[in-house]
Amino acid sequence: DINNGIIENFEFAPNPASDEANIRFDLLKDTKTLKLEIYDSKGDMIANIPVANYNKGQNYINLNTSGINSGSYYLVLNADNAKMCLPIRIIR
Repeated sequence: DINNGIIENFEFAPNPASDEANIRFDLLKDTKTLKLEIYDSKGDMIANIPVANYNKGQNYINLNTSGINSGSYYLVLNADNAKMCLPIRIIR
């Protein structure tokens, strides 16, 4: 993780997820760029989800996971050059 003091309390629930998951995170400042990326266990990006600007404070994103195969992945949150990573699982 390269946080730079921007992101806190990054969570993915439920984990494992089947069709839908909620992503929660706190931003310590307003962001100009924010995106989510999902990587498989080999390090290949399987999804790149641009999600626009977010304001300082608590934020939520609802993620449709129905198009992702069962398996273990890494969810990466990028916000103004800060990154946090979570291991996630998708089950069918």
